[in-house]
Amino acid sequence: MIITPTFPLPTLIQTVRAKLALMEHGYFVTIKPGEKKIYDYLKTCFPTVVRATFEQGKKINGDIDHRLPLVTFGSKTWPLLFPKCMITKEFWKEDRRGVFFRGFVPTFRVEALRTWEGRAEIQRVDTGRKSIKRFWEKEYFQAMGGAEFVLCPNGGWPWSYRFFEAIIVGAIPIVQSECEIYQGFHVQKWTDENLVYDPQKADENFELCFKRLTY
Repeated sequence: MIITPTFPLPTLIQTVRAKLALMEHGYFVTIKPGEKKIYDYLKTCFPTVVRATFEQGKKINGDIDHRLPLVTFGSKTWPLLFPKCMITKEFWKEDRRGVFFRGFVPTFRVEALRTWEGRAEIQRVDTGRKSIKRFWEKEYFQAMGGAEFVLCPNGGWPWSYRFFEAIIVGAIPIVQSECEIYQGFHVQKWTDENLVYDPQKADENFELCFKRLTY
């Protein structure tokens, strides 16, 4: 079945992940010619999942509200929507150590991350924002997979994609702010000094993430 969801901003990370989740669910999803490069790249990462077409199909309302966040597709809703092929234990490592951060560091994050200097491995990179790999960067997940904890500073909103990406690789998120979307997950607060990694909590986080964020 071909569907044409009305998600806004076709190159938004959540829009692309939502469309990939719909493809994984068995739909052929309409894309525009300008999006072809994105899905060609994702097909090299997930060859059995991508089902993109230029044909128009059944129009189904879709929306993404980043403030909450909330993803809507027809009558279904999720806080965020990930394809199941992204939520696997591929990057889990038995030998874990320390606190880790890898990502873009805008001005508003500098002070927050400075409080962790000397206690965390902080890799400042911004290639993900410029590259097509922002939709899926295997190296990013591999790097996080060796950490016990991942720093999740606020982004444009109190919540962060990194929170769930950390959970996917089996790390415990350290959050700068608490918000509704984090409820039910095991976390550490930004000001916590005693950090003890618990693999059972990591596994419970993973299972809850899979349950809440997949079709």
